[in-house]
Amino acid sequence: MAVARPLVKTGPASLRVSVDLIPPPAKAWLLLTKASHIAVWWSEHVTLAPQVDGRLRVLHRAGGKFALTVGRVTVFDPPSILEMTWAEDTWPGDTRLAIYLGGGGSGTSLVLTHTGWDALPAAARAPLIASYAEGWGEKFGLLAAYAVDA
Repeated sequence: MAVARPLVKTGPASLRVSVDLIPPPAKAWLLLTKASHIAVWWSEHVTLAPQVDGRLRVLHRAGGKFALTVGRVTVFDPPSILEMTWAEDTWPGDTRLAIYLGGGGSGTSLVLTHTGWDALPAAARAPLIASYAEGWGEKFGLLAAYAVDA
């Protein structure tokens, strides 16, 4: 069975990633929100409290050093909508992440939008959007591959 590749689109203040997953939305939701699954396709250094006001914490390498990304879940509507704030520890403000899952019994369409980049200095936006577009494309490619056998 072929694994779908994510489709990534960027704009001056946003990015969008879409990918088709093999499992139905209820199963895809668990792959997206349950710690044991997140550790496999994203990182063991990601913690997410899957509920409104739940906290997100991502420890990762950026530019040769460790960076911390934090967020707060603002919408938690299983199995279709997960929205949260998103900011690295050095950013002056939050961006917004929204993940939508749709489909029926034979698969799931996942769409991520990452907006709110105007919270960052203008000179930093384009390189950060490009970097995040590459990163989200990679992570959701890993999710799609993991979802085949999960």
